[in-house]
Amino acid sequence: MLDSFTSLPALAEALRATVLDPVWGLAALTVLVAGFVKGMTGFGTALVMMPVISGLFGPAGAVAVLQLVDGPASWTMVPRALKRCERKQVFLLAGGAAVGMPLGIVILKVTDPDILRHAIAVTVLLMAAGLASGWRYRGRPSAALSAGTGATAGLLGGATGIGGPPVVLFWLGSQAEGAAVRANLTVYFATGTLMGLTSLTIAGLITETAILRALTLAPVFALGLVGGSRAFGLLSETAFRRAALALVAGSGITGLAM
Repeated sequence: MLDSFTSLPALAEALRATVLDPVWGLAALTVLVAGFVKGMTGFGTALVMMPVISGLFGPAGAVAVLQLVDGPASWTMVPRALKRCERKQVFLLAGGAAVGMPLGIVILKVTDPDILRHAIAVTVLLMAAGLASGWRYRGRPSAALSAGTGATAGLLGGATGIGGPPVVLFWLGSQAEGAAVRANLTVYFATGTLMGLTSLTIAGLITETAILRALTLAPVFALGLVGGSRAFGLLSETAFRRAALALVAGSGITGLAM
């Protein structure tokens, strides 16, 4: 992917130029907040990042950076989460997402960027409102419902980079305890990043520019992730969910204004 950089000095210069881009500072601040929210809640990376960075990098570029930044962080959390997750449900949702995501990426490639950027911001606000409403699904979900939720999430994730909320609503409304829900989300999103990166690579959207941006933003995301993980133990469940939703809503409003 980085074939044009034949030496470390050339790569270093390209990374320096990326950081000096006028939009990088706002992107870094957004990524820092996204990492903090993910570390604190187990989700929310795309909800925070996409409305802002899609306005800075364009929808396609933003989706690529999101997957490249979030993927490695998600994978490091999987070994512990595997011990607590409900593997059958995770498998069903991930299978549904694998069906929906390629169609979403087709939509991403053919849709006007401005229309898609505003659609992303509106989607964020609607999903945040759904999460804030306290709505819960009651009962034991069927295999069809699980797979259908995953397909919806995959479609949204491929088209907008924001596929998490349907899955979050699905599991927050279940009878599973909080630790299991967090583990389910961790394993699902880690699986989703693998599917996303594969689909984006096939579609030709993992560009050198996206990789350079991700390389410079990944340490910022990791810093936020560590801070959020430490804050998780200091806040009540109600407090951290309210804080996360407030940040998500603010991100959506920012995306509409850009």
